[in-house]
Amino acid sequence: MQKYQLNNILEVINEISEKNNDVFILAIDEAQYLKYSGKRYNNILAWAYDNLKNIHIIITGSEIGILEEFIDIDNTESPLFGRMINEIKIGHFDNETSYNFLKSGFEEAKINVNDNDINSAIDILDGIAGWLTYYGYNRAIRKLNNYDSINNVIEYSKRLIDSEINKLINNSKDRYMAIMESIAAGLNNWSAIKAYVTTKTGYISSTILNNHITKLLKYGFIKKSENKYYIEDPLIKLKFINKNR
Repeated sequence: MQKYQLNNILEVINEISEKNNDVFILAIDEAQYLKYSGKRYNNILAWAYDNLKNIHIIITGSEIGILEEFIDIDNTESPLFGRMINEIKIGHFDNETSYNFLKSGFEEAKINVNDNDINSAIDILDGIAGWLTYYGYNRAIRKLNNYDSINNVIEYSKRLIDSEINKLINNSKDRYMAIMESIAAGLNNWSAIKAYVTTKTGYISSTILNNHITKLLKYGFIKKSENKYYIEDPLIKLKFINKNR
């Protein structure tokens, strides 16, 4: 079977789109994982940007720090340096935005979900777009009731969080888990985190602790504001609060 290079395939797609006076959208979800593929996909993206005018590229990712490292748009040595991009960051929804997001989705799916159900989902899932979307999927597509939909999201989140954090922790699982547990418990400054981790797992140097915290920030497990660390995602927080019980 003949193998085709990705750039050859993209050239053909571009030619077809040009003949049809059309644009092809190349969307890459969770694009940050391309960073670990061993291939220089940012070279291909830069080449496509420069040469294939009928292909528009959209890249998305839930781990914004890693995604930014992959794009590396501000690094003069990066293949993508100097390219103009439109960046859209989807942050934490407030309650009104969360309500409108779900309500609009249910109306589009032509199903009736009462406000009490929607508000109860928002109370638990907060303003995390991914969890709200999955809740909406359970109601609209899988036809689950409110209770089962919320529980399904919680159970799914546990598996997903385990999978994502296992990619990160490598051989330092106990330390990463202890950092997450301490922040979930409200120990939100660096000294308190270090004291907790030391008590739980033994001595840890400041350099190693900083490296671990930096990775957790890049992967989006934790956030930092005014030198305080916190967990924004309520289901991640719930997982590690339960670890302390």
